[in-house]
Amino acid sequence: MFAQNCWYVAMHKDSLPSAKPVGVKVAGEDLVLYRDSNGAVVAMVDMCPHRLAPLSLGRVEGDDIRCMYHGIRFSSEGVCKEVPGQDKIPDNFCVKKHAVFESHQWIWVWIGDQAKADETLIVDRHFHDPEEFHVRTGSLAFAANYELFNDNTCDLSHVAYVHEATFKQLGDDDWSERQPVTMRTERSVKVDRWIENMPLPQLNGQRVDFSSRFEHSVPGVFVMDIQAHPTGTAQQLELGAPPADMKPLYHSATIQTMRPIDETTSEFFFSIMGPRWQAEEIAEMDFEFAKSGFAEDKWMIEAQQKVITAHPEEPLRMTLHDRAGAHVRKLIRDTQKS
Repeated sequence: MFAQNCWYVAMHKDSLPSAKPVGVKVAGEDLVLYRDSNGAVVAMVDMCPHRLAPLSLGRVEGDDIRCMYHGIRFSSEGVCKEVPGQDKIPDNFCVKKHAVFESHQWIWVWIGDQAKADETLIVDRHFHDPEEFHVRTGSLAFAANYELFNDNTCDLSHVAYVHEATFKQLGDDDWSERQPVTMRTERSVKVDRWIENMPLPQLNGQRVDFSSRFEHSVPGVFVMDIQAHPTGTAQQLELGAPPADMKPLYHSATIQTMRPIDETTSEFFFSIMGPRWQAEEIAEMDFEFAKSGFAEDKWMIEAQQKVITAHPEEPLRMTLHDRAGAHVRKLIRDTQKS
């Protein structure tokens, strides 16, 4: 089941060259993306209505794309402009266009009712601003359903076990033994957690109060803000969010999301950011550290998918830590009704 009427990351912006169409499957839909003569991204169904050849094998001509099977040409709006050998253009020779948005790092496409496409629903992207942050991005192929990624990021109690060699050192067993503060919204779940008086490797083991706060939005976009403050800050703030004017000792952020391809295949996109007042070497270290952790997630989630595929009759059962993920699953199903 794929969420509808929402934005999915289709690809990294650098994966779409000028003057060359690229085919990509998003949430089960085959799309072709290309750049017009001004460099703006165009997205439409990857199918010529004549003989159903893929337009991703076509040729970009100015703002248009030409099917290279029989030469039929379409505008960036999906309107047929030329059928070689005849003057009359059939009314049904048109291609469905998809709303598309190019942000700092990624290209997003709207899946669902195109009349409902709303750019304001793209989650907070300010962490990708290169003027404010050192940004590192990457991707991984996952042989798993994208909702398993949602479950994984919404329930960080797995950090104490899956990530024994990596993320666990940022809080040890607190990830699993203490329940975070969870708040539900109409399109997301927000989870706030303090881990007090912990040694932080990025500060040479200095003890800090560690704040991790994330929002996980439909269809599955995870944005986490990580800060370290002097010990005692958590109690001073009564475990509330650090105010914007409180400069941390250490700051990092991550945005993660999946491009579902089909029910058991996905592509994981991730970015790691650090503020420009912090040494760029720290952002690079965090990125390499995170990649090791994401490889651990891949190993476990793909193994989980194999068991689910072999035992489709078995339900997924719940613990208290699953509340946030259960809410996101409900939101995804609610999009099917809208």
